[in-house]
This record gives sequence, C-alpha cells and structure tokens, in this order.
Amino acid sequence: MFIGWRLFPGKKTIIIILIVLFLSLASYAGINLYWQKNRIPAPELFAAALENTLKINSFRFNINTEYGCEKKSASITGKKSAQGNVYIKGMLQDVPLELVYIEGITYLKEAQTGKWFKLKGNEMINSELFALELNPIKNLKFQEISEVKYEGIDNIDKEKSMLFNVRAKTNNKILNKRYGGFVYKLWIKPKDKLIRKTLITASGLEENDQLRVIIEMYDFNKNICVYPPQENNYKYGD
Repeated sequence: MFIGWRLFPGKKTIIIILIVLFLSLASYAGINLYWQKNRIPAPELFAAALENTLKINSFRFNINTEYGCEKKSASITGKKSAQGNVYIKGMLQDVPLELVYIEGITYLKEAQTGKWFKLKGNEMINSELFALELNPIKNLKFQEISEVKYEGIDNIDKEKSMLFNVRAKTNNKILNKRYGGFVYKLWIKPKDKLIRKTLITASGLEENDQLRVIIEMYDFNKNICVYPPQENNYKYGD
C-alpha cells in the first residue's frame, strides 16, 4: 500500500463531512428562503423606511466625511435626545470638536483651553452648514428623488439588510451650490423599517473635489440623555 493513501480520510469520515456540509447548506438555504418570502417588497420598504426614519425622536450616530480636492476629513460621534438636545464629539479637519446643544443654548468647547463657550440661540444647530454633523437625519430630507434602485441583500452587524441606490437632490442649499450628482446608498433593515446606514457621494464643481459621507445610526427612540457641561467652566459669548 502506498504511504500517500494514509493522508486521506477514511470512507466514514468522508460521509460524515458530506452530511454536515449538506445540513449546513440546507439550513442556510431554508433561512434565506424564509427571509425572502417574509420580506416587504422593495418599493414599499424604501418608502416606509424613509418616512419612519424622518420621524425618529432620539438616536446615536457616527459620521465620517471626506471632501475637497485636499481630501479634508471629519469624524464625529454623537447623540440626539427626544427633547431635541444634541451632543457631538470628534475631529473636524484635524481640530478637536465638542459641542452640546440644550434647550436653545449651545455649549462649544475651546480646543486649546478646554473651556466651554455658552452661546444663546439655535442658529448653529439649525444651520445648513453643520447639518451633516448636528442633524444627520436631516440629510435624508430630499428635495427631489429621480431614481430608486434595489441592489440586493447586504449585512450590517451580522443582520440582513436591503440595500438601495438612490439618486436624489439634497435639501441642503450649501451642499447643492458646491456639489452635484448626489448618490445615496441606504441600508434598511426590514424588521424595523429604518435606515441604519447611509453612504453619500457627490462630485464637486472643481476637478477632483469629491464628497463622501458615511452615516451610521442606532439606538432609535431609546431613552437618551444629554447634559450641559459643568457650569464653573463656562465662557460667555455673544
């Protein structure tokens, strides 16, 4: 007998391996078939998810942005409470950014001193200039939708999502002046009919000026609290 034959498993081992492989494939096919039969039709799911997401009261989010010919970037983590209060922290063009908005008052942390500026009014929170960072859901308020295309199934956090490719005009006037050809990739979980992840791409008026934004949202309608900074650390602005 050739020594090489000893390297191969016996017939019983091969049969066991084939049975396990068959059962695994059958289980996966069964789960996938069940999911396909019970999912909502793509056009209805997109319309419902967009409507539901725009009505969300509280959530947490991560935003990563890259823009400009110089590939400037921003990375933000934040949360919004049901009362409309907002907290964000991250980096904006290599500059630390930390901001709290509570009941008409904006607290902005000075990166060099660590002191907080207290600004009355909601001009900053409502500004289109900071719409991406302060209110990511606002970026899903489209001025016009020209195309909605279902791209198939993708996974987010090991859960199946339906992926859509949407061509639309943003409602943000500042972005519209600088960029065009907006394309939105939206990951929607059929179970809760909410948009969990958004990839926005657009081309600028200048050559090589590309916009790329990734928005991830979670903890929808959870009990989220936003607190003001310590009062003895304020500086008062205009």
